[in-house]
Amino acid sequence: MPYAAYILIAVIVLPGLERKWFLRRKWRQWARLLDADQDGVISPDDMKNTNAKLEQLRKIIGVRKTALSDENKKKWWNENIFKNGPGKDTGVYQSMTTLVSWMGPLEQPPLVID
Repeated sequence: MPYAAYILIAVIVLPGLERKWFLRRKWRQWARLLDADQDGVISPDDMKNTNAKLEQLRKIIGVRKTALSDENKKKWWNENIFKNGPGKDTGVYQSMTTLVSWMGPLEQPPLVID
């Protein structure tokens, strides 16, 4: 196969795969960051610690002038992180798996060699 074909494959096929791999890696890091005490379980205590850190960032960056209400924060955590029920502990791996499942399966493109 000529060299140009390899370049075309790299330009056309790989960017889609790279985006998916990049998102998966970032979501894994994000799920680990939500576990404030790094014990492998995301708990309501982790929620409080993470919310406090995010509030400090909000004040430093200053993009948003008012804080998000505690009720809205809790609602977001219950809908997106605590998949075992509102306020119930969930594993970091389980949270990461949920995030990755939103993206769909990672499909390997067929490799055509003439």
